Amino acid sequence: MSLYSLIFALSCSILYVFAYTDPSVVNPQLVKRFEYKYSFKGPHLAFKDGTVPFWTFGGSAIASDEQVRVTPSIRSQRGWIWTKSPLVADHWLLDVKLRVTGRGRVGADGMAIWFTEKPGVEGSVFGSNDQWNGLGIFLDSFDNDALQNNPIIAVMVNDGTKVYDHHNDGSSQVQGSCIRDFRNKPLPIQLKIEYINQALTIYINNGISHDDNAFEFCTRIDRVQLPKSGFLGVTAATGGLADDHDVLEFLTSTYSDRQQLAENHAANDEQARKYKEEYEKYEQELKQQQADYQKQHPEATTRVNEQQIYESEYDREFRVILEGQDQIRLSLTGLDNKMAELLGRIERLSTMGGGQQQIAGQAQGAAGIATGVPSDVARIQDINRVISANSDMTRTIQGFSQVLTDLQQKVNYLQSNFGNQKPSGTGQQVVGGPSTDPAILNELRDTIRQIKSETNTLLHKPNTQVKCASVDGVGDSTCLGPYTFFTIIALQIVAIIGYMTFNVYGLVEARSGAKSNCSLWTSYFATNGVVRSPVGSTPIVGLDAIQKHCDAWNQMLGPQGNGWYPMELWSGNLETAFEATIRAVNKGGCQVNWRGIITIKFDNTLKITEWSHYYDDDFMAPQLNGKCQPL
Repeated sequence: MSLYSLIFALSCSILYVFAYTDPSVVNPQLVKRFEYKYSFKGPHLAFKDGTVPFWTFGGSAIASDEQVRVTPSIRSQRGWIWTKSPLVADHWLLDVKLRVTGRGRVGADGMAIWFTEKPGVEGSVFGSNDQWNGLGIFLDSFDNDALQNNPIIAVMVNDGTKVYDHHNDGSSQVQGSCIRDFRNKPLPIQLKIEYINQALTIYINNGISHDDNAFEFCTRIDRVQLPKSGFLGVTAATGGLADDHDVLEFLTSTYSDRQQLAENHAANDEQARKYKEEYEKYEQELKQQQADYQKQHPEATTRVNEQQIYESEYDREFRVILEGQDQIRLSLTGLDNKMAELLGRIERLSTMGGGQQQIAGQAQGAAGIATGVPSDVARIQDINRVISANSDMTRTIQGFSQVLTDLQQKVNYLQSNFGNQKPSGTGQQVVGGPSTDPAILNELRDTIRQIKSETNTLLHKPNTQVKCASVDGVGDSTCLGPYTFFTIIALQIVAIIGYMTFNVYGLVEARSGAKSNCSLWTSYFATNGVVRSPVGSTPIVGLDAIQKHCDAWNQMLGPQGNGWYPMELWSGNLETAFEATIRAVNKGGCQVNWRGIITIKFDNTLKITEWSHYYDDDFMAPQLNGKCQPL
């Protein structure tokens, strides 16, 4: 029992010794003063224009209403924030609340708190420059020396000549350090950096407890020589890994000796007394000079009424009241004018609305009198008739759509049969079947008769008179008549049939030109063996095979394939041969050197004018295409 009591007492003693206590409490001779020009905290940390009062920031730093994000979690970023004016004090305390968060288990690079003779610039030491003159406190997240001693809080004092050893985390240069994991804490961590009597002490709140006074001792360094005045700042940097480095509070306080303050106050009082005596002396001399002037010039002296020159307090208050009342009167006048304008608009709208309602009421009354049916009932009947007519028209249009779909299928079938034919006069037999099919022609004739009969039925069908909707200000409007509507539909059907028939015969005529082009290009590529059929098949080599391949391509695409020659490049000699042939024919004006399926288009002189590149067998959607510029 006594052993446990001894251990508990020893633990409490250690915590009491190393816990943080404000120096002004321990030493009553010290007077603490908050320096607002060297501090910032939320809320309203930044102005609306994004600036922080009495501070300047740059790089990747972002100031918001609650915090300053020195660097975001983006790789290779550097940010900084520095005071605009130097702090001149022998004893001071920094209370910094910050947060370092990241996705990974390891972060980089870290953050630094500075007190330097000159404000730092963007550099390699945690976002600031090297060879600084002053104090640097580093929160290093990444273990560069692989000694498993990170995250760490390290202190380094530099006189402007030392170069920070970043690869070894400055292990041989720091004057003090403590290993603390400050990343991804549930609460912000808090540092107290105390510099009194040339002794630097650092305490840390690890961000686990909600107690704001739960500080732990980190390190202490004696006989630290710092500049008499210095700029305060915070910098951070990220590397291959990235963390968010946020500063929530940066509070600065200075300590002064009470006796020295009293001496300074006494000196100030003595100086104030001297100033007062000097002022009274000058005042007496001025009065004496005024009296002498009046004696020497009695006729030129006139009493100056100071009340007429200067405005009294009562007059000033009365003038302010009158100016305020004048502004109120002007505002009321403006409101009165706006109200009058709004009332005028309302009256005009009411007049227009009343006239329209009166006209509508008269029309409805006349309709009711003529039919003997109330106006509301008549309106409902009209709406029902319109809906019924629209339904009939919709069904009719759907019937036309079905008929046109069937007709399209028949025409496509005929087109495929025509495409499989050889042109007349070549002396060759037809490939793929006869030129015409009597059954198909009979079916096409029956379809056209059916369309004609349905059109006649619709034209002779008694239609229901539908009252057209009236338009305000136009008068009676005219609806589209059924004869006009069905005539337009019939003309469209005739135009579609004519267009499809023209395409069928145009394809037959275009086959001769496509075949001749295929024959000409075959002479260039038959010996190289670079032409292939669709992906996955064996190479096509030889004049006849290439001729058939080109014909099949144009036959598959129809008129769109006329003038296009399909290629598929291979790596190695075949690709080189194909490119060399293209450059020789086109005289270097176009080079196609991608692997995959290539289609080329040429003119009458066999010069390549366009090309398309495919990665798969979807010939309708090229991934790359281009045009060849003439030489």
